Amino acid sequence: MQQGACRRKTERRQSNQPFHYYSLIGRRRHARRQQENRPAAIDHHPPVYLAVTFAILVLCFADTFNTLQLLQVGAKELNPLMDTLIRADIQLFVIAKFALTGLGLLILVGYRNHTFIRFLKTHHILYSVFALYAALILYQSVLIPEHVLGLVFPL
Repeated sequence: MQQGACRRKTERRQSNQPFHYYSLIGRRRHARRQQENRPAAIDHHPPVYLAVTFAILVLCFADTFNTLQLLQVGAKELNPLMDTLIRADIQLFVIAKFALTGLGLLILVGYRNHTFIRFLKTHHILYSVFALYAALILYQSVLIPEHVLGLVFPL
């Protein structure tokens, strides 16, 4: 008898791929067994992840706009990669910023049930990115002169 033939019918290999055909249309919403210790690859993501991802993208847009406004009044970009892109072409800077942010969010949502460095789950990283972006926007609003503030945050 072959080794694989001894396996019970209930034992199945778990896929570690977060993106596949069923992730587009959804198939499983919960893990198959409650006693499974490893994170389940669930095809359907809760709506809160869409809301957090959308909010991060909006904050990324506000950060891009605020950065360009601050650069016009004499500020300097601290990120060397973004500074190089701004000096090369502003349109390239905007595209690269949204592409890198979107790719990072896609990876974080796709691997939301996995653990990073033993105890840190990737969905905690997603919420931390949201909090850091919100803090960055608040910090930038302090730096922006009052005549520009009306353009960034209309009251």
